[in-house]
Amino acid sequence: MLIVVKAIDARGKAVATAPLAKKEALMKVWEFKTSGCSQIRTFNAATNEEINILNKSD
Repeated sequence: MLIVVKAIDARGKAVATAPLAKKEALMKVWEFKTSGCSQIRTFNAATNEEINILNKSD
């Protein structure tokens, strides 16, 4: 499953990634979190359904 990470950066601008594998998406969530982004959310790239990759077991 490919995952898109969306957030609001420190300046209030919306940012999003290209579709990523789960490991890369987790790293991007951490990067967004440590760079001051807020409202970090993850979505299934195929369905645009919001998912929680931190609690989802594969």
